[in-house]
Amino acid sequence: MQPFNFKVVAEDESEGIAIAVAGQTIVDIQNLLTDIGRDMIRTDLRLQNGIPDSILDKFILKTGGQSSGGIGTRPADHADVLIDDAMAKLCKTLSFFGQGGTGAWMDTEFTDPFERGNVARDLIALNDHLAGHVLKYGKDGQGEMEEFRKLKRDKLQEYVKKGNNFRGFAIGSLFQDPKKNRWLFRNSMTAVPVTLSKAVPTDTARRLSGDKVVLVRGSIRRNSDDMITGIDGIDWIEELSIVKFLRMISSDRDIPLLNAVAAVPYHDASRNTWTLRYDPLGIRVTKDSWDSCVMAFHDYFVFLWKTYVEAKSEFSGEEKDIRDLLLSMPSALPNIE
Repeated sequence: MQPFNFKVVAEDESEGIAIAVAGQTIVDIQNLLTDIGRDMIRTDLRLQNGIPDSILDKFILKTGGQSSGGIGTRPADHADVLIDDAMAKLCKTLSFFGQGGTGAWMDTEFTDPFERGNVARDLIALNDHLAGHVLKYGKDGQGEMEEFRKLKRDKLQEYVKKGNNFRGFAIGSLFQDPKKNRWLFRNSMTAVPVTLSKAVPTDTARRLSGDKVVLVRGSIRRNSDDMITGIDGIDWIEELSIVKFLRMISSDRDIPLLNAVAAVPYHDASRNTWTLRYDPLGIRVTKDSWDSCVMAFHDYFVFLWKTYVEAKSEFSGEEKDIRDLLLSMPSALPNIE
């Protein structure tokens, strides 16, 4: 990874800046990168609740790195390029909003409404803490650096104010509590209350409840621990028969794929267990929450990758077939001959 460089300058670059401003800018950039990474993880892994620290740690910035000054990043490990994509998106975000951009760009770039609000909040904080200074950023050695200085604060504040009133998607299972005459939604050990809008007939909800894994759309409420606490006004429900992953992620690997791994999901309502299966590689994992099942599925894939692709052993028969299939999947094969 070519290091990025961030630095704060005064309008008159011959003047110095307060250390407090420079230090706070580092914190603001880190917060923005983490929330951008969080949105990417939600999109790639379809995680529903709090994201494990072992994954979020991928987005920790390092001061200095190989950059010539300012705030930099050290090159990412060859097998973990997720930070490259997150940094590129961070610079793209700064470029759009730092030059006065508005409109629906935020909605299309950040699909999760919760993370969209976090990114908006981060940009406002960065803008306010700069207090009239200019943030310069870009890759080392690639021409003139870009500038962040013209944020339309009021437009972004709308995303913060609306918060979870934005409609989003959630994966889980629906079931009805006949004693209290209410609908509940579950993707972990805890069920949360939900309401249905008039767009979803009760008969449709019943048909898609129980053992079925469903994708629902509504106003998702979360607590401070990033856990879903309820969904209001569900206006769309669809059975989820296939889950496609275009990037396999574990705590120490990131493997972008050319062709998606299409896993088949199952839910056992009586035991409250979740299963993901991918027959071509013989992967089948069962856990007590959707998120833990997804992470175990990715860990299993990465285990196979380490065993059959990174190992220098010779394989034959079924094991060679597994290796050949794995080698055919990634869009890039770092350090593999």
